[in-house]
Amino acid sequence: MATSLQFAIPGSVAQTYLAGAALTVGQSVQMSALGTVIPCTAAADVFVGVVQSDSAASGEPVSIVVQGLCYALCGATAIPYTTPLVTSATGGTFVPWTSGSSKRVCAKIIGYGSEPGGGTLSTAAGDLRTAVVLGGIIVD
Repeated sequence: MATSLQFAIPGSVAQTYLAGAALTVGQSVQMSALGTVIPCTAAADVFVGVVQSDSAASGEPVSIVVQGLCYALCGATAIPYTTPLVTSATGGTFVPWTSGSSKRVCAKIIGYGSEPGGGTLSTAAGDLRTAVVLGGIIVD
């Protein structure tokens, strides 16, 4: 069961939605129905925010950061500190944004080093890194 804002970072703006699938900390989500969110699956998905509760099963309430600081779940593609802008990928993870892959930027990774997930200046699959939600900005 979701525990409200257990992993929320002070100063973030969060809203409560209903989980339309199993969700975990740091996943990017999209709307599947009115008031219901599911994990993003691709860079073209319309990003809503980032899961900040510890977890939620389908049908449970879940806290989603829609603006501000959050923990982002990194995908299989490393995110180096030199390329901190990210977009959504499979399973609600985040991967580096590139101009050729998507025009939608979801967040900016700002935490490297002494963050959840390790102390390197890049990421590995499954790492949680501090990020700033940018809100699905479309970049031409």
